[in-house]
Amino acid sequence: MKKGLAVIINPQSLSEFIWYYSTYGYEKEWDALCLTDGVSFEQIIKKCNQSGMFSKVLSCEKVYEDDSVAKRIMRFLKMLFYACIGKRNIFCNKLIASLVNINDYDEVSVEGDLKTVTGSFISLAKSGIFNVSIFEDGTIDYLDRKYSNIKHNRIRFGEVMCFFMAIMGYSNPNGKYPLRTTKNCVKYSSRPEKMIYRDYKAINQLYDFEKTNKNIFERIISATYGDVSNLQNGEYDVILFTTPLSDFDTDYQKYQKKTVEYLDNNYKSIIVKKHPRDTSQYAFNNSIEISPDIPYEVLIPFLKCNSLVFMYPSSVLLNIQNLEELDIVFLYYSELEQNSNKYNSTMFEKTIELFDIVNPKIVKLE
Repeated sequence: MKKGLAVIINPQSLSEFIWYYSTYGYEKEWDALCLTDGVSFEQIIKKCNQSGMFSKVLSCEKVYEDDSVAKRIMRFLKMLFYACIGKRNIFCNKLIASLVNINDYDEVSVEGDLKTVTGSFISLAKSGIFNVSIFEDGTIDYLDRKYSNIKHNRIRFGEVMCFFMAIMGYSNPNGKYPLRTTKNCVKYSSRPEKMIYRDYKAINQLYDFEKTNKNIFERIISATYGDVSNLQNGEYDVILFTTPLSDFDTDYQKYQKKTVEYLDNNYKSIIVKKHPRDTSQYAFNNSIEISPDIPYEVLIPFLKCNSLVFMYPSSVLLNIQNLEELDIVFLYYSELEQNSNKYNSTMFEKTIELFDIVNPKIVKLE
């Protein structure tokens, strides 16, 4: 009997697969293929082994997207050649065969379609070798994918390369363009009704626990992350969701300081849920920090707070029920927008609109 393969990239993709396994996949034997995504690679492998879901945990630390410009151009030209002669899947087959034995599997799960490896699995779905499920990749899943998006960035070579990668059917590196190979795959989404791009075989509800084997789910959570139920014992005023501010400005400590001052002045006790790539230290007066390796989605049943503070729009909002009953605060660093072209206030407005957040508060930290 053939097995399933779960492609695990980060803590989010692991938590999504835990739900999927406990709901649909626990009667099948599974292997894991761990890829690195800028978070602790060793921790991802460790968590996969601890979970008890996998017969084998395979790994690939190479990040094709991080290759030198010369290597990426050479690979792009090679992919272009295969696409032009109608042999795209030969390239994808060779890439996947260098990582796993394709013939061992009849089902594959991946997170998103942005990466070369995950895009290659998606491309091969049409061949019938295996079925492919695509899990959620954050708020980027809710963008309006259309070819005309290239008009806004057409002078940038990297953007042009992303555009043609999507047109050729290899991957969708920035999530802006249609990827025709997704029509052969099943998509799992936290908010199916909010998805604009819908070219999938089917779009199913992610984290729908109605059919989940609760005993299996709780056993895997405990084995993977330890006992998280003790978080129910404390009472906290607010949960802070951090973001790696170093992505926007090398002099990020000053924004961090403003964050600490604001929360200490407005809340007595704080739960700090750090982004997996956020290595900063937050010196609050009274706080408890949750390991970045534990996705918030796993903690939802255990954490009870009416106030949530976000340092940046977060995909966490996708899985929080009854948003209208919560006090949602976004921290906006006005100086950061002046210093970084990656940071802008429109992201907050789009997030508020996307999630139908009622009466959100945007706090400007000068």
